[in-house]
Amino acid sequence: MMLSRLAATLLISAVYVSCVGAGEGPLFVDPADFSSALFFEARQSSVLNRSQISQLEYVAETLESHPKLRVLVKGHADTSEGSEAECNAISERRAKLVFDWLAAHGFESRLKGHEGFGKSQLVDFSETEEQRRHNRRVELAIE
Repeated sequence: MMLSRLAATLLISAVYVSCVGAGEGPLFVDPADFSSALFFEARQSSVLNRSQISQLEYVAETLESHPKLRVLVKGHADTSEGSEAECNAISERRAKLVFDWLAAHGFESRLKGHEGFGKSQLVDFSETEEQRRHNRRVELAIE
């Protein structure tokens, strides 16, 4: 598959970066490998820490290297973060936080938008804190 036809999902779990289906080899780590992931703390959605910024800088370098890529930023929450309305708001703020960072660093024309999905797209249904953290993420849908 040519990179211009890349259909990939980047997971930034505050900010966990992975890529699925890159024809020129993976751009980032395997999405099933949570060991290298960085995650949002529960209810956290307003500030990026240094590690998250470092991951976004890596995303920025990749976007610079692949000028045809376009990004839709998708935020997610876990079931422990409140009601459905609260989780929708948290996930939207997470998506906007990443969207705004990318826009402020020169990628505004490459961004298709941002959306929060609340707790509607969980990737881990376990009840431990460690496993719930996998749901507190931002995904970059790459086209």
